[in-house]
Amino acid sequence: MKTLYLIVPLAPLAGALIAGLLGWLIGRRATHWVAIIGMTVSTVGAFLVFRDVLAGNTFNGSVFMRRNDEKKVIEIAEPFGVVAAVIPSTNPTSTAIYKILISIKSRCAVVMTPHPSAARCITRTADVMYEAGRKAGLPDGAIGWMQTVTLEGTQELMKAREVSVILLADLSTSIMQLLPEGRGRLVDRVRAGILLFAESLEMVGDSYAIAGFCSKYRDNVAYYKIKDFDQPWSSDVKAQVGGLSGRLATRMGAAIRHATACFHGVSSRRRLLLLVSDGRPEDYDDGGDRRYLHEDTRMAVKEAVARGVHPFCITVDTLANEYLPQIFGRGHYLVLDHINSLPRRLPEIYLKLRR
Repeated sequence: MKTLYLIVPLAPLAGALIAGLLGWLIGRRATHWVAIIGMTVSTVGAFLVFRDVLAGNTFNGSVFMRRNDEKKVIEIAEPFGVVAAVIPSTNPTSTAIYKILISIKSRCAVVMTPHPSAARCITRTADVMYEAGRKAGLPDGAIGWMQTVTLEGTQELMKAREVSVILLADLSTSIMQLLPEGRGRLVDRVRAGILLFAESLEMVGDSYAIAGFCSKYRDNVAYYKIKDFDQPWSSDVKAQVGGLSGRLATRMGAAIRHATACFHGVSSRRRLLLLVSDGRPEDYDDGGDRRYLHEDTRMAVKEAVARGVHPFCITVDTLANEYLPQIFGRGHYLVLDHINSLPRRLPEIYLKLRR
Protein backbone atom coordinates (compact mmCIF):
# COMPACT_ATOMS: atom_id res chain seq x y z
CA MET A 1 0.00 0.00 0.00
CA LYS A 2 1.56 3.30 -1.10
CA THR A 3 1.00 6.59 0.65
CA LEU A 4 0.53 9.82 -1.28
CA TYR A 5 1.97 12.94 0.34
CA LEU A 6 0.66 16.37 -0.69
CA ILE A 7 2.69 19.34 0.55
CA VAL A 8 0.76 22.61 0.60
CA PRO A 9 2.80 25.86 0.65
CA LEU A 10 1.81 28.98 2.55
CA ALA A 11 -0.89 30.11 0.15
CA PRO A 12 -4.60 30.67 0.87
CA LEU A 13 -5.61 29.32 -2.54
CA ALA A 14 -3.67 26.10 -2.06
CA GLY A 15 -5.16 25.75 1.42
CA ALA A 16 -8.66 26.15 0.01
CA LEU A 17 -7.96 23.54 -2.67
CA ILE A 18 -6.79 21.01 -0.12
CA ALA A 19 -9.80 21.84 2.04
CA GLY A 20 -11.98 21.04 -0.96
CA LEU A 21 -10.13 17.75 -1.44
CA LEU A 22 -10.67 16.84 2.21
CA GLY A 23 -14.33 17.70 1.94
CA TRP A 24 -14.65 15.49 -1.11
CA LEU A 25 -12.80 12.57 0.51
CA ILE A 26 -14.70 12.71 3.77
CA GLY A 27 -18.02 13.55 2.18
CA ARG A 28 -18.65 16.61 4.35
CA ARG A 29 -18.60 20.36 3.83
CA ALA A 30 -15.06 21.70 3.97
CA THR A 31 -15.81 24.88 5.92
CA HIS A 32 -14.23 23.62 9.15
CA TRP A 33 -11.18 22.34 7.33
CA VAL A 34 -10.31 25.79 5.97
CA ALA A 35 -9.88 27.07 9.52
CA ILE A 36 -7.96 23.96 10.60
CA ILE A 37 -5.61 24.21 7.63
CA GLY A 38 -4.97 27.85 8.48
CA MET A 39 -4.07 26.90 12.07
CA THR A 40 -1.80 24.09 10.89
CA VAL A 41 -0.01 26.22 8.31
CA SER A 42 0.59 28.96 10.86
CA THR A 43 2.17 26.37 13.16
CA VAL A 44 4.30 24.14 10.94
CA GLY A 45 4.47 26.08 7.65
CA ALA A 46 2.78 23.40 5.51
CA PHE A 47 -0.18 21.05 5.48
CA LEU A 48 0.32 17.33 4.88
CA VAL A 49 -2.43 14.98 3.70
CA PHE A 50 -2.20 11.21 4.01
CA ARG A 51 -4.41 9.75 1.33
CA ASP A 52 -4.60 6.30 2.95
CA VAL A 53 -5.73 7.79 6.24
CA LEU A 54 -8.72 9.46 4.64
CA ALA A 55 -9.72 6.90 2.02
CA GLY A 56 -12.22 4.68 3.83
CA ASN A 57 -11.95 1.91 1.24
CA THR A 58 -8.31 1.27 2.15
CA PHE A 59 -8.47 1.74 5.93
CA ASN A 60 -9.82 -0.95 8.24
CA GLY A 61 -8.57 -0.05 11.72
CA SER A 62 -5.44 -2.21 11.75
CA VAL A 63 -1.88 -0.98 12.10
CA PHE A 64 1.02 -2.38 10.09
CA MET A 65 3.71 -3.58 12.51
CA ARG A 66 6.44 -5.43 10.60
CA ARG A 67 7.04 -7.57 7.53
CA ASN A 68 8.91 -10.89 7.44
CA ASP A 69 9.65 -11.60 3.78
CA GLU A 70 11.38 -14.89 4.56
CA LYS A 71 8.29 -16.34 6.24
CA LYS A 72 5.94 -14.34 4.00
CA VAL A 73 4.18 -12.93 7.04
CA ILE A 74 2.93 -9.40 7.69
CA GLU A 75 2.18 -8.65 11.33
CA ILE A 76 -0.65 -6.26 12.07
CA ALA A 77 -2.12 -5.02 15.32
CA GLU A 78 -5.25 -3.27 16.40
CA PRO A 79 -5.85 -1.05 19.46
CA PHE A 80 -7.79 -2.42 22.41
CA GLY A 81 -9.13 -0.42 25.33
CA VAL A 82 -8.77 3.34 25.69
CA VAL A 83 -6.08 4.64 23.33
CA ALA A 84 -3.68 7.24 24.75
CA ALA A 85 -2.49 9.17 21.68
CA VAL A 86 0.43 11.62 21.66
CA ILE A 87 0.08 14.05 18.74
CA PRO A 88 3.35 15.70 17.61
CA SER A 89 3.89 19.14 16.09
CA THR A 90 4.97 17.56 12.78
CA ASN A 91 1.89 16.58 10.73
CA PRO A 92 -0.39 17.39 13.68
CA THR A 93 -3.70 17.47 11.83
CA SER A 94 -3.25 14.30 9.76
CA THR A 95 -1.82 12.44 12.79
CA ALA A 96 -4.86 13.42 14.85
CA ILE A 97 -7.19 12.26 12.06
CA TYR A 98 -5.29 8.99 11.72
CA LYS A 99 -5.28 8.15 15.41
CA ILE A 100 -8.93 9.04 15.84
CA LEU A 101 -9.96 6.88 12.88
CA ILE A 102 -7.80 3.93 13.88
CA SER A 103 -9.24 4.03 17.40
CA ILE A 104 -12.91 4.50 16.55
CA LYS A 105 -12.87 1.96 13.70
CA SER A 106 -11.43 -0.54 16.20
CA ARG A 107 -14.27 0.32 18.62
CA CYS A 108 -11.95 2.05 21.11
CA ALA A 109 -12.19 5.42 22.78
CA VAL A 110 -9.21 7.76 22.37
CA VAL A 111 -7.70 10.45 24.59
CA MET A 112 -5.18 12.73 22.86
CA THR A 113 -2.43 14.86 24.28
CA PRO A 114 -1.50 17.49 21.69
CA HIS A 115 1.90 19.09 21.28
CA PRO A 116 1.74 22.55 22.92
CA SER A 117 2.86 24.37 19.77
CA ALA A 118 0.12 22.73 17.66
CA ALA A 119 -2.60 22.43 20.28
CA ARG A 120 -5.06 24.75 18.48
CA CYS A 121 -5.21 22.85 15.19
CA ILE A 122 -5.13 19.44 16.91
CA THR A 123 -7.96 20.16 19.33
CA ARG A 124 -10.03 21.84 16.60
CA THR A 125 -9.57 18.78 14.37
CA ALA A 126 -10.64 16.50 17.22
CA ASP A 127 -13.64 18.72 17.97
CA VAL A 128 -14.84 18.67 14.34
CA MET A 129 -14.47 14.89 14.11
CA TYR A 130 -16.17 14.39 17.47
CA GLU A 131 -19.18 16.48 16.45
CA ALA A 132 -19.42 14.65 13.12
CA GLY A 133 -19.16 11.33 14.92
CA ARG A 134 -21.87 12.21 17.42
CA LYS A 135 -24.26 13.00 14.57
CA ALA A 136 -23.50 9.51 13.20
CA GLY A 137 -24.11 7.80 16.57
CA LEU A 138 -20.67 7.98 18.22
CA PRO A 139 -21.00 7.64 22.03
CA ASP A 140 -20.35 10.69 24.20
CA GLY A 141 -16.74 10.89 25.37
CA ALA A 142 -15.39 8.50 22.73
CA ILE A 143 -12.96 11.20 21.52
CA GLY A 144 -11.22 13.26 24.18
CA TRP A 145 -8.17 15.47 24.55
CA MET A 146 -6.23 17.25 27.27
CA GLN A 147 -7.54 20.77 27.76
CA THR A 148 -4.38 21.97 29.48
CA VAL A 149 -1.26 20.44 27.94
CA THR A 150 1.67 19.77 30.27
CA LEU A 151 4.64 17.41 30.15
CA GLU A 152 3.60 15.91 33.47
CA GLY A 153 0.06 15.28 32.24
CA THR A 154 1.30 13.64 29.05
CA GLN A 155 3.67 11.36 30.96
CA GLU A 156 0.92 10.38 33.37
CA LEU A 157 -1.47 9.58 30.52
CA MET A 158 1.06 7.38 28.72
CA LYS A 159 2.23 5.38 31.71
CA ALA A 160 -1.23 4.79 33.20
CA ARG A 161 -2.00 1.07 33.14
CA GLU A 162 -4.99 0.90 35.42
CA VAL A 163 -7.17 -2.01 34.30
CA SER A 164 -10.34 -3.60 35.65
CA VAL A 165 -11.71 -6.85 34.24
CA ILE A 166 -14.71 -9.12 34.72
CA LEU A 167 -14.24 -12.76 33.84
CA LEU A 168 -17.68 -14.00 32.77
CA ALA A 169 -18.06 -17.78 32.42
CA ASP A 170 -20.74 -19.56 30.41
CA LEU A 171 -22.27 -22.02 32.92
CA SER A 172 -24.81 -23.66 30.62
CA THR A 173 -25.47 -27.41 30.48
CA SER A 174 -22.96 -28.00 27.69
CA ILE A 175 -19.93 -27.45 29.96
CA MET A 176 -20.81 -30.72 31.69
CA GLN A 177 -19.91 -32.70 28.56
CA LEU A 178 -17.30 -35.42 28.85
CA LEU A 179 -13.97 -34.74 27.19
CA PRO A 180 -12.48 -37.20 24.68
CA GLU A 181 -10.49 -40.15 25.99
CA GLY A 182 -12.07 -39.95 29.44
CA ARG A 183 -10.14 -36.87 30.56
CA GLY A 184 -12.86 -35.45 32.77
CA ARG A 185 -15.42 -32.81 31.83
CA LEU A 186 -15.19 -29.40 30.20
CA VAL A 187 -16.27 -27.79 33.49
CA ASP A 188 -13.03 -29.08 35.04
CA ARG A 189 -11.04 -27.00 32.52
CA VAL A 190 -13.26 -23.96 33.16
CA ARG A 191 -12.67 -24.22 36.92
CA ALA A 192 -8.92 -24.60 36.44
CA GLY A 193 -8.82 -21.67 34.03
CA ILE A 194 -10.65 -19.39 36.47
CA LEU A 195 -8.33 -20.38 39.32
CA LEU A 196 -5.18 -19.69 37.27
CA PHE A 197 -6.68 -16.45 35.98
CA ALA A 198 -7.35 -15.20 39.50
CA GLU A 199 -3.93 -16.23 40.78
CA SER A 200 -2.32 -14.35 37.87
CA LEU A 201 -4.29 -11.17 38.60
CA GLU A 202 -3.43 -11.39 42.26
CA MET A 203 0.23 -11.24 41.23
CA VAL A 204 -0.31 -8.45 38.66
CA GLY A 205 -2.47 -6.38 41.00
CA ASP A 206 -5.29 -5.55 38.57
CA SER A 207 -8.83 -5.10 39.87
CA TYR A 208 -11.02 -8.04 38.84
CA ALA A 209 -14.37 -9.73 39.35
CA ILE A 210 -15.59 -13.22 38.45
CA ALA A 211 -19.11 -14.18 37.44
CA GLY A 212 -21.06 -16.88 35.62
CA PHE A 213 -24.39 -17.08 33.86
CA CYS A 214 -27.05 -19.39 32.43
CA SER A 215 -30.64 -18.92 31.30
CA LYS A 216 -34.07 -20.36 30.66
CA TYR A 217 -36.20 -17.93 28.65
CA ARG A 218 -35.73 -14.17 28.44
CA ASP A 219 -37.18 -13.46 31.91
CA ASN A 220 -35.08 -16.06 33.74
CA VAL A 221 -31.38 -15.29 33.27
CA ALA A 222 -29.19 -16.23 36.23
CA TYR A 223 -26.08 -14.11 36.85
CA TYR A 224 -23.84 -15.55 39.56
CA LYS A 225 -21.45 -13.17 41.32
CA ILE A 226 -18.54 -15.36 42.34
CA LYS A 227 -16.11 -12.57 43.26
CA ASP A 228 -16.70 -8.81 43.24
CA PHE A 229 -14.07 -6.13 42.59
CA ASP A 230 -13.65 -5.22 46.26
CA GLN A 231 -13.84 -8.81 47.48
CA PRO A 232 -10.63 -10.65 48.46
CA TRP A 233 -9.49 -13.84 46.74
CA SER A 234 -10.33 -16.00 49.75
CA SER A 235 -10.72 -19.71 50.43
CA ASP A 236 -14.51 -19.26 50.28
CA VAL A 237 -14.30 -17.79 46.76
CA LYS A 238 -11.96 -20.59 45.66
CA ALA A 239 -14.45 -23.12 47.01
CA GLN A 240 -17.22 -21.51 44.94
CA VAL A 241 -15.07 -21.81 41.81
CA GLY A 242 -14.34 -25.45 42.64
CA GLY A 243 -18.06 -26.17 42.92
CA LEU A 244 -19.14 -24.61 39.61
CA SER A 245 -21.40 -26.71 37.39
CA GLY A 246 -23.48 -26.20 34.26
CA ARG A 247 -27.23 -25.95 33.77
CA LEU A 248 -29.80 -24.60 31.32
CA ALA A 249 -28.95 -22.41 28.27
CA THR A 250 -26.77 -19.51 27.06
CA ARG A 251 -28.56 -16.16 26.74
CA MET A 252 -25.35 -14.27 26.24
CA GLY A 253 -26.70 -10.79 25.50
CA ALA A 254 -28.48 -10.39 28.84
CA ALA A 255 -25.38 -11.56 30.72
CA ILE A 256 -23.15 -9.09 28.88
CA ARG A 257 -25.54 -6.23 29.68
CA HIS A 258 -25.57 -7.12 33.38
CA ALA A 259 -21.78 -7.48 33.48
CA THR A 260 -21.44 -4.09 31.80
CA ALA A 261 -23.67 -2.56 34.48
CA CYS A 262 -21.38 -4.06 37.14
CA PHE A 263 -18.61 -1.72 35.96
CA HIS A 264 -20.66 1.25 37.20
CA GLY A 265 -18.51 3.14 39.66
CA VAL A 266 -15.28 1.50 38.48
CA SER A 267 -12.86 4.30 37.63
CA SER A 268 -10.20 2.29 35.77
CA ARG A 269 -9.05 3.72 32.45
CA ARG A 270 -9.41 0.31 30.77
CA ARG A 271 -12.37 -1.93 31.49
CA LEU A 272 -12.37 -5.38 29.93
CA LEU A 273 -15.10 -8.01 29.85
CA LEU A 274 -13.55 -11.42 29.22
CA LEU A 275 -16.20 -13.95 28.23
CA VAL A 276 -15.42 -17.69 28.29
CA SER A 277 -17.86 -19.90 26.38
CA ASP A 278 -18.17 -23.22 24.58
CA GLY A 279 -20.93 -22.40 22.12
CA ARG A 280 -23.18 -19.90 20.39
CA PRO A 281 -25.91 -17.83 22.11
CA GLU A 282 -28.96 -20.07 22.52
CA ASP A 283 -32.06 -20.34 24.69
CA TYR A 284 -35.27 -22.33 24.91
CA ASP A 285 -37.40 -19.51 23.48
CA ASP A 286 -35.34 -18.55 20.42
CA GLY A 287 -37.87 -20.24 18.12
CA GLY A 288 -35.17 -22.22 16.37
CA ASP A 289 -33.86 -19.06 14.68
CA ARG A 290 -30.29 -18.48 15.80
CA ARG A 291 -30.19 -15.03 14.27
CA TYR A 292 -32.39 -13.59 17.02
CA LEU A 293 -29.97 -14.21 19.91
CA HIS A 294 -26.96 -13.57 17.67
CA GLU A 295 -28.29 -10.09 16.97
CA ASP A 296 -29.24 -9.54 20.61
CA THR A 297 -25.69 -10.42 21.69
CA ARG A 298 -24.19 -8.19 18.99
CA MET A 299 -26.25 -5.27 20.26
CA ALA A 300 -25.20 -6.02 23.85
CA VAL A 301 -21.55 -5.89 22.76
CA LYS A 302 -22.18 -2.60 20.96
CA GLU A 303 -23.88 -1.16 24.07
CA ALA A 304 -20.95 -2.27 26.25
CA VAL A 305 -18.43 -0.55 23.98
CA ALA A 306 -20.52 2.63 24.06
CA ARG A 307 -20.20 2.58 27.86
CA GLY A 308 -16.44 2.15 27.76
CA VAL A 309 -16.36 -1.61 28.34
CA HIS A 310 -14.51 -3.78 25.84
CA PRO A 311 -15.80 -7.37 25.51
CA PHE A 312 -13.50 -10.15 24.31
CA CYS A 313 -14.71 -13.73 23.81
CA ILE A 314 -12.66 -16.90 24.30
CA THR A 315 -14.34 -20.05 23.07
CA VAL A 316 -13.62 -23.73 22.54
CA ASP A 317 -16.38 -24.07 19.93
CA THR A 318 -14.68 -25.18 16.71
CA LEU A 319 -17.54 -23.64 14.68
CA ALA A 320 -17.24 -20.23 16.33
CA ASN A 321 -15.65 -18.60 13.29
CA GLU A 322 -19.06 -18.87 11.62
CA TYR A 323 -20.75 -16.45 14.04
CA LEU A 324 -18.31 -14.67 16.39
CA PRO A 325 -16.94 -12.22 13.77
CA GLN A 326 -20.46 -10.80 13.33
CA ILE A 327 -21.09 -10.66 17.09
CA PHE A 328 -17.81 -9.47 18.60
CA GLY A 329 -15.98 -8.14 15.56
CA ARG A 330 -12.64 -9.06 14.06
CA GLY A 331 -9.85 -9.15 16.61
CA HIS A 332 -12.20 -9.32 19.60
CA TYR A 333 -12.47 -13.08 20.00
CA LEU A 334 -10.24 -16.16 20.04
CA VAL A 335 -11.08 -19.76 19.18
CA LEU A 336 -8.94 -22.27 21.10
CA ASP A 337 -7.89 -25.32 19.10
CA HIS A 338 -7.60 -27.58 22.14
CA ILE A 339 -9.97 -27.64 25.11
CA ASN A 340 -7.18 -28.75 27.42
CA SER A 341 -5.29 -25.51 26.72
CA LEU A 342 -8.01 -23.35 28.30
CA PRO A 343 -6.52 -23.20 31.85
CA ARG A 344 -3.10 -22.20 30.55
CA ARG A 345 -4.25 -19.82 27.81
CA LEU A 346 -6.83 -17.86 29.82
CA PRO A 347 -4.34 -15.86 31.96
CA GLU A 348 -1.95 -15.57 28.99
CA ILE A 349 -4.65 -14.01 26.81
CA TYR A 350 -5.62 -11.52 29.48
CA LEU A 351 -2.04 -10.42 30.08
CA LYS A 352 -1.66 -9.78 26.33
CA LEU A 353 -4.90 -7.79 26.19
CA ARG A 354 -3.90 -5.53 29.08
CA ARG A 355 -0.62 -4.37 27.50
